[in-house]
Amino acid sequence: MAPPPIVLIRARALTGFRTLVAQLRGDATTLLADNGIDEKLLDEPEATISLPAMGRLLNDAAKRLQAPDFGLQLAAMRDFSILGAVALIARHSATVGDAMRAVARNIPYHSSGQHMAIADDPLRPGYTRVTYTLNTGDDTPQRQLVELGLCMTQHFLQRFAGQSGADFHITFRHPAPVSKARYARHFAGELRFEQEANTISVPSRLLAMPMAEGSSAPLQAAAERWVNNVIRRYPLDIAQQVEALLARQFATGAGTLVQIASQLGLHERTLQRRLKEQGVFFEDILDRLRRNRAQEYLAYQAFPLSQVASLLGYTEPSSFNRACKRWFGKTPLAYRNSQRPI
Repeated sequence: MAPPPIVLIRARALTGFRTLVAQLRGDATTLLADNGIDEKLLDEPEATISLPAMGRLLNDAAKRLQAPDFGLQLAAMRDFSILGAVALIARHSATVGDAMRAVARNIPYHSSGQHMAIADDPLRPGYTRVTYTLNTGDDTPQRQLVELGLCMTQHFLQRFAGQSGADFHITFRHPAPVSKARYARHFAGELRFEQEANTISVPSRLLAMPMAEGSSAPLQAAAERWVNNVIRRYPLDIAQQVEALLARQFATGAGTLVQIASQLGLHERTLQRRLKEQGVFFEDILDRLRRNRAQEYLAYQAFPLSQVASLLGYTEPSSFNRACKRWFGKTPLAYRNSQRPI
């Protein structure tokens, strides 16, 4: 049986997380670390993190901070620009419906585990239903993720269609919360829980409305071409994730296979298998990063060789010497002397 796919999401999905946790008098650094997410990635919106890990993080935050509506509070703190390039495509669409369909079509750029389906609502004539699903597995807490996603969808429709949302209908698969009053502050329309799917249903006429901010077909087409190119050339794959995490950590000695696997929410054997499926190995990624950094650092004459070795994550000078002979056919000092000094 083939292993399930690695499910990732852009780090921009956690925009506002640290601010909200601070407002609720929590410790964001501890929450992130306990759920295997590198806090530095939150400062790089285009980086990617594990979607299941994000689900566990939001669930953990909701419990520890006694905020059952944590995902909804997080949604209230940001706007549709959270989707980055996908939001750019939507903003330049001709109608609200075109924008929604553009988001559904290009959501794989933002996350490989989020899916949106737009169709006529079979239960409500004259309504269109947006069904939101997550491909994270049954062992991932989804409540906060789903509520965050549907609340953001409602915000989008309210803003760009200029509607209050009072005639929207929202359904969730999970049980009703203890306090529905909290949810009434976030959703303007009817709420139902323990339903077959996570959906938001809106009057179909709204989708025919022009975008409130105007449209530009050339800009929309250019943005969509760019996103499609990125998705094709740089998919949200595991090798990219390993390289991004390693690049930030190996100098501190923290970039081991076990640690990187943990940050991705995987067992180290699973990570090795997934990398092998892509024709790469953890050791090769680490070695390539070290070689590239070595070329950069050795060009700077002011850097002592011992410091260069340390920056590359080597604890013994002999290990660094052997690596340089393998990479460049020379010792670190000989390679430095052969380069133009900086």
